[in-house]
Amino acid sequence: MRRNFLSIKEAINTEPQLRKIKENIKRSDVVLRFYEIFPELQKVVTPIKIENGSIFLHVENSVWRSEIIFKEELFVSKINKFFKEDIIKHIKFK
Repeated sequence: MRRNFLSIKEAINTEPQLRKIKENIKRSDVVLRFYEIFPELQKVVTPIKIENGSIFLHVENSVWRSEIIFKEELFVSKINKFFKEDIIKHIKFK
């Protein structure tokens, strides 16, 4: 009897036991692709991690930090729209 095999991508997307792995991949993807969404921030912002629906950013300049806080809703919306899923709810700073 031959058994059908799944690719790693198919297994991660369909197997309920691998749900945590899928969530970790999504979170790391947001950090890795941050500059695709915000190329203009490459010199002033460093994405650190995603935890409990918040993206943690390191911003050296207080002016940029204030700008991001002021436009937090726009930033969150842009990230979620890029990934076609509500991954981020808040922005926090380290």
